Amino acid sequence: NLLIDIIKEASEHDVTVIGVEFPQSPAFRETGAYAQFGIQRSLMPQLFEEINDISKTYPNFIFVDENKMGNHDYTDDMALDAGHLATEGATQMSIRLDSLLRTLE
Repeated sequence: NLLIDIIKEASEHDVTVIGVEFPQSPAFRETGAYAQFGIQRSLMPQLFEEINDISKTYPNFIFVDENKMGNHDYTDDMALDAGHLATEGATQMSIRLDSLLRTLE
């Protein structure tokens, strides 16, 4: 509900809200956890569906899922650890977000 409140307030000021799910280690696919400190993996598809549905109601909200349940194209060399990007991964993420932001201009 807090996210929706933020999105509504942003809409009143013609501001786009972008939610980003950063990539985590693909090794979490082999566990019951979504991420290092995440909720149960089995609950995530429903949560992502709810988050994606928000953009149907509020067009000023964009959700970017770079983790894709661990099926992403970020390699181990791009990670600092299981939950954080290193320079190479951050560069790839930044380029992708920049491309998205340019579509909003």
